[in-house]
Amino acid sequence: MIEDKIKLLRKAAQVSTTESAENVWCVIVGNKEVIDTIVYEVMSLKENVKILLKRKMKLNELFITRKFNLMVLYGEESQIRELSLICKEIGGLALKIAPYHVKNNSNLVLIVGLLPHVKKYIGKLEDKNIKFSIILREETSSFIDTDVRLLKYLPNFVKDILDPLFKVTDVLVSTILLSIDKKDFEKIDEIKSKDVFVLKFREIMGEK
Repeated sequence: MIEDKIKLLRKAAQVSTTESAENVWCVIVGNKEVIDTIVYEVMSLKENVKILLKRKMKLNELFITRKFNLMVLYGEESQIRELSLICKEIGGLALKIAPYHVKNNSNLVLIVGLLPHVKKYIGKLEDKNIKFSIILREETSSFIDTDVRLLKYLPNFVKDILDPLFKVTDVLVSTILLSIDKKDFEKIDEIKSKDVFVLKFREIMGEK
């Protein structure tokens, strides 16, 4: 049961936690169940952790639609550590961003999407001669929801055969934190992609 796992992870986090007044950011990516679980846990922490941003991603391909959700948290390091452990245990992705990442890199950009789309976006940055470096990166495939649109037109017995075949292929979701060269930072707005979530990190700094 998810509830039992959460209780065990809470105990483990409490044992391993050292006193720290430092606040950190955390990008959570997962399906609806993952996001709903983390939101519930955040609500129980009152003011210790805040949800700065939530988004739903829906990507249409030839015969299928892939869906996942993301949000950005900000709060006490110990609580964020606990939430990230819970997120990963139930199949989500958690990318923690420490204050020194933000302090030392003022031109940060967060990118979230399916790995092929993220690679394509990175290629566009290179084509525009935008200088950047990858600060953090996390990838996972365990939580992506897949709807096969083609199947709704087929008989049920055919659906039962084909549906698992469409969904068995692992597609990685990638979350990357980039540091963009100062002189190239505003060029980010010129790179358009409906398949990738792109956020200038400074845009949520004032919401903490």
